[in-house]
Amino acid sequence: MRRTTKAALALAATISTVAALAAATAGSAAAATYPPPSIHLLCSAAANGGTLEGGVCVLPDAITGQPYAGKLVTSHSVGGTVSIATGALPAGLSLPATFTGSGTTISGTPAAQGSSSFTVTGTDTQTQPLYQPYQITVDRTSH
Repeated sequence: MRRTTKAALALAATISTVAALAAATAGSAAAATYPPPSIHLLCSAAANGGTLEGGVCVLPDAITGQPYAGKLVTSHSVGGTVSIATGALPAGLSLPATFTGSGTTISGTPAAQGSSSFTVTGTDTQTQPLYQPYQITVDRTSH
C-alpha cells in the first residue's frame, strides 16, 4: 500500500507541475499580442474636430493672423514620430517631429489665406506605420 501511495503522490505532483507550466505558458501567450495592434491617425468631430471626406481628414479652418491648433490624434497612446510626406502645411503653421501619448498638434499663426493639402506619415513606438492625408483651409476673416 505504501508503494501505491508514493506512486500516486509522485504522479499527482507531476500532473500539478505540468498543469502549472501549461497555465504559465498560456498566460504568456495571451499577454503578447501578435502582431501588435495597429495604430491609426483618427479623424472625427470627437477626435480632432475634423471630417473625413474621400479619405482626406479636413481639419477645422484656420484664420489668417490668429493662433491655430489642429490636433493629430492616434488610436492608441504610444507616441512616435511624424512628418509631412507630401504637400505642405499652411505658411506659419508647424508640426512637431515627435509625439507622446495619443497625438500632437499642428500649431502656429497662419500667414496667408488658402487651402493646404498634405500627408502625414510616421511610425509609432511599436514600429507600426502611420499615414493620413489632411487638409486645412485658412480664411481671411472669422466665420
